[in-house]
Amino acid sequence: LEMILHDRTGLENLELRNCEGLSDSLFQRWTNRECKDQLRVVEQLDEALLSSILGMAPLDPLDPNPLLPQEAPPPRTTRRRQIPKCASALALRSVTSFSLCGATSLSDGSVDALAELLHDAQTVHLRGCPLLTEHSLQSFRKGCRFLRSATIVARDRTLSWTAATSGVKRHRHQRSSFHNSGSSGTESN
Repeated sequence: LEMILHDRTGLENLELRNCEGLSDSLFQRWTNRECKDQLRVVEQLDEALLSSILGMAPLDPLDPNPLLPQEAPPPRTTRRRQIPKCASALALRSVTSFSLCGATSLSDGSVDALAELLHDAQTVHLRGCPLLTEHSLQSFRKGCRFLRSATIVARDRTLSWTAATSGVKRHRHQRSSFHNSGSSGTESN
């Protein structure tokens, strides 16, 4: 897939079939999430190991007074929407219609990264991805700024979302050319 997408520009429609061999970490690697996730896991394991050895709450290695009570650290802010550096990932940013079939190992985390890469997608269809949940559908709704429809077909269920066209109404107010009538009408498209 990387070789096919490498240096493609202006790609609008992408349909991928028979993707059984697609790695779950591919899209995460393209968004540089894989390294961050691994570092976070290592940090959590180190904290758990240290707290089990010492029999107390995890210690902050940078704290000059490690045994005094500490305030909770402020939540980390993660920066998303970084433009990917991978040429294959850049090709996905222009895709407006995306279809993927048979990626049986695809997880919600990978789909979250894919949704970030498909920034301008309007329609997204995933079929044959049994591990995906509602979280994947939410990822597409948050990650794709022009999304009109998303469908995920798993073995036992189908998840779908369509933008409600009735939710966006445009009204044009017409003014009468007669000043005395005072009537005005609305027109909806």
